[in-house]
Amino acid sequence: MNFQFPVSLQDAFELSKLQNHEYFAGGTYILTKHNSENNLIDITTLLDFSIDVSYEKVRIGAGANLQNFIDCSMKVNPNCKLIPSVEIACPSKNIRNQRTFGGEIAQNRTNSEILTFLNAVNAKLAIVAEKEFQISIRDWNTNGIITEISYSPKNIDTVAVQRFSVIPSAPAIVNIAGVFKNGDLEFAIGGKTNKITNHKIALNNWNENSEIIIAKEAKTGFYDDDFGSVSYKESLISTAVKRVKDELIWKSGLL
Repeated sequence: MNFQFPVSLQDAFELSKLQNHEYFAGGTYILTKHNSENNLIDITTLLDFSIDVSYEKVRIGAGANLQNFIDCSMKVNPNCKLIPSVEIACPSKNIRNQRTFGGEIAQNRTNSEILTFLNAVNAKLAIVAEKEFQISIRDWNTNGIITEISYSPKNIDTVAVQRFSVIPSAPAIVNIAGVFKNGDLEFAIGGKTNKITNHKIALNNWNENSEIIIAKEAKTGFYDDDFGSVSYKESLISTAVKRVKDELIWKSGLL
């Protein structure tokens, strides 16, 4: 592996356009690829490592590692709903001490509970590419360098998550995060799929077939594998959506 050290994020972005060049920060995902021909663009010193957690807003610099987020959050707001998703997405504390939030999102690992949570709360990303801009995580096409992640807990009434896996520490076959806000239920559905899908329905429009309809929409990215058929995963999605919906309504005091 060859390392390159750009002087700015804009320079790093231009280098990334070259063949066999990719960004390096925490490095936990790159180490699993074992590609000695890669040219690594080291952006570690160019990223923001700061973390701000309050009941008003959560703001995470892309260079912050997962364990630092947990440690900082526990001091300020131990009830931060993102903490359990971080712990489930990366059970090893040693790896959490290396893995960055920017890298986790950029990797676009669809069975990451962090990504489904951030999709559910519709987190905003600050991006450096040809220009600097902000965009919803739901709309980002993976082009550019993430510099910041943020969302507003105060705008969300309740949050609930559900996952299915072979064992608790194994990657999820299906994982769902849901939020209830302004009378709407919003679900982000990931797992062994090609894409995380987002679904929104007004609580007043919910009926006995709603979870079935959502599961049919979400199953399009899933595929048959050793963990089960698409039909089996569709049934898991339907069950998980129903459980998340019930938990959201219970937490909001509407049951």
